[in-house]
Amino acid sequence: MISVDLTNISLSIGQINILTITDINRKILQNVKVTNEVEQLNFSNYTNDIYFISIYQNNKIIKSFKIIKNK
Repeated sequence: MISVDLTNISLSIGQINILTITDINRKILQNVKVTNEVEQLNFSNYTNDIYFISIYQNNKIIKSFKIIKNK
């Protein structure tokens, strides 16, 4: 299960290695080495736009999703 709000992402899908945030052009904005089931992400410095979060396990994407920031 994965749940997201604008500051937290909760992961309970086994061992995760890396979480990547990219912009609409797939430019990497942030790489996070995941060490906890709940990781705190700060989107407050990002402009209103569309972002993608990709979750990697053993160098393979296991989940990707889109976040639309509009506030």
